[in-house]
Amino acid sequence: MISDSLEIYRSLSENTLISQRLEEFICQYCEQDPTKLRLKMLGKDIAPQDRAFIEFAILQLEARKKYSSKFLDLSKIIFPSKLAAEQASNTLVSRFHSQLIGGASSLLDMTAGLGIDFLTMSKAIGKEGKDCVAVELDPVKAECLRYNLSVAGIPQAEVICGDSLEILKKYKLEGRRFDLIYVDPARRDEDGSRLYDPAACLPDIVSNRNLLFDVADRVLVKNSPMVDVAKALEIFPDTEALYLVAVKNECKELLIDMRKDAKLEKLVTVDILSNGEHQIVELSPAELGRSYNGPIMEEDLLKEWIEKGMVWMYEPSSTQMKLKTWNYLAEKFNVVKGSPNSHIFFSRECIEDFPGRIMIVERILDKKSVKELKGQPRNVVTRNYPLKAVPLAKKLRINSSNDRFIYGLTISSLEYPLLLDTRLD
Repeated sequence: MISDSLEIYRSLSENTLISQRLEEFICQYCEQDPTKLRLKMLGKDIAPQDRAFIEFAILQLEARKKYSSKFLDLSKIIFPSKLAAEQASNTLVSRFHSQLIGGASSLLDMTAGLGIDFLTMSKAIGKEGKDCVAVELDPVKAECLRYNLSVAGIPQAEVICGDSLEILKKYKLEGRRFDLIYVDPARRDEDGSRLYDPAACLPDIVSNRNLLFDVADRVLVKNSPMVDVAKALEIFPDTEALYLVAVKNECKELLIDMRKDAKLEKLVTVDILSNGEHQIVELSPAELGRSYNGPIMEEDLLKEWIEKGMVWMYEPSSTQMKLKTWNYLAEKFNVVKGSPNSHIFFSRECIEDFPGRIMIVERILDKKSVKELKGQPRNVVTRNYPLKAVPLAKKLRINSSNDRFIYGLTISSLEYPLLLDTRLD
C-alpha cells in the first residue's frame, strides 16, 4: 500500500495529467458522500493502478470536505491521510507562528507532517524556501509535502525523509546551523492513545535539548494545550517566552520559545477571533501561580448594580482561564470577581477589550421568572454551579439561542448559587 501511495504522489509532480484527473474527479463527485462513494467505486473488479488512484482521490475529496475551513488558503494541497489533516495546525495558528520568525533567514522543521506550519513559516522567511529544511519520517508524508511545496510556490525548500535527531547529529558534525528550529512532537503512542507529557513525545527533544541548541540559536516547541504551564516551564528551562494560542476560544497549543540559557521574560495569550484578528495579552511571569486577593462580588451589591443601571459580566477566554490570571484581569480592567471558584467578573461599565466573552446582565432569576422562561430561547452555561448545563437546560425547559444565555454560577465568598439572565453585548 505504501509503495502504491508513493507512486501516486510522485506521479503528481511528474505527470500533470494525474493532477488534472484528480481535480476532475473531485469536481465530479464533490457533492457525494465519500463513504458511500468508496463502497460504490471500490466494490468492483478494477485494475490495481486504478484502485490506488480511486482510493487516493476519495481520500482527497474526504479531507477537503471535512477540513476545508481549517486550511483557509491552501485549497490545492493534497493529503497523505485523514489523520495527518486532523493533526495539522489550523492555518490561522500557522500564520501566527510565521509572525514569530522575526529576522530568521533559515528554518529547520523537525516534524513536518502535512507541513502547514512549514509552508507558512518558510514563505514568511522568503527566498522561495531557500535555507528551509523540513524533516519527515514517513515517506508518503514526505513525498506529499514535496508536491505541496511545489504548488505553493516554494520550490527551493528541502524535504528530507528520515529521523530528525539523526539529521541533527549530521548537521552538528557538518557545522551547519539554522536561525530557528520548529518542532511539533508526535503526541500519540504506538496504540494511538494521546500523550500529554512532552518528555514522552517523539522525537525526544527534552533529553536532546543541547543537541537542538548545537544546531540552532532558537527553538519553537509546540505542545498540547493540556500541558500544565508550570510543568512545561520546568521541562523546558531555557524558555524565553510562553504562548497560549486559541482559535475561537478553543485553546489549540502551548508554544514554547527557547534560547540557550534564557530566562522567562513573558507569558502571552493569543486569542484568534472569528474575524481572524488577534487579541494578544502579554503578562509578567510573576502572574503565574499568583493567588487571587481582589474583591469578591456579593449578591446584594450585584442586585444594587442591576437596579441602578447596566451591568456587564465577563467570562475570561480559554487562554486566560488556563493561566488563571484573576488578579491581572481584576486590576487591569477594574472588574470584580464573582466568587473564589467561579471565574466570572462584573463591572458597571463596558470593558470592550476584555479578553473573553462580554455579556449584559439583565436580571437575577427567581422562581417566578424561571417559570416564565419556559420555551424561551436561551443557551445554558454553568460555572461552579450544582447542576451541569444539560440537566439545568432540561429542568428550565428552554430552547437554544444565538445571543441569549442563562448563566448558573456562584456569587460571594460563600459561593452562593445564582441564575443570571444575560445577553451578548
